[in-house]
Amino acid sequence: AAAETDKGLPPGRFAHLVDACNAWYRDPANAKYRTEHDDEYCQCLGENLQNVMTTEEEYYYANDFGRRFRDQILQPKKNTTDPEWPRLHPPIEDCGQ
Repeated sequence: AAAETDKGLPPGRFAHLVDACNAWYRDPANAKYRTEHDDEYCQCLGENLQNVMTTEEEYYYANDFGRRFRDQILQPKKNTTDPEWPRLHPPIEDCGQ
């Protein structure tokens, strides 16, 4: 839990996208989306966006991973309304899934 918090951020569950991603895929409600490579996939997302997102952006997307990140940033351009898609999507294209 200590690795998932940052005293400089407002109260929330996750400070890092990789932690939010792993939690989302491990949630029984999302079992139909699980694959055998989820841990590696989440690690790739976190690493590829490390120098692209600000701390505040990472916190924003991590604390509503399913709705803000998976359903927006991970989707094809035609399926998203997030204005940050052009900047945040390209670095994650090589992560697969």
